[in-house]
Amino acid sequence: MWYTHPEILVWILFVGACGAYDPIGRGWFLIELRHGMTLLDIKSADELEDLLKSLLYTECMQRPYLNKIWRELYPGDG
Repeated sequence: MWYTHPEILVWILFVGACGAYDPIGRGWFLIELRHGMTLLDIKSADELEDLLKSLLYTECMQRPYLNKIWRELYPGDG
């Protein structure tokens, strides 16, 4: 699926990371999400948000999750 629909898979993994509270499950989502973002050359939270908006994304509800996930994936990045 990474090579046929990577954008959709990144969206699925983002939604999964938003809803996962178990540390092991959440960790898996974050690892896979980072892998997908690397494949798609996503280098900023804004780029990730643009991809999510192209599918299904409600900024007022999901931007706080995006910011938190980005800080977890890239702790030294702003």
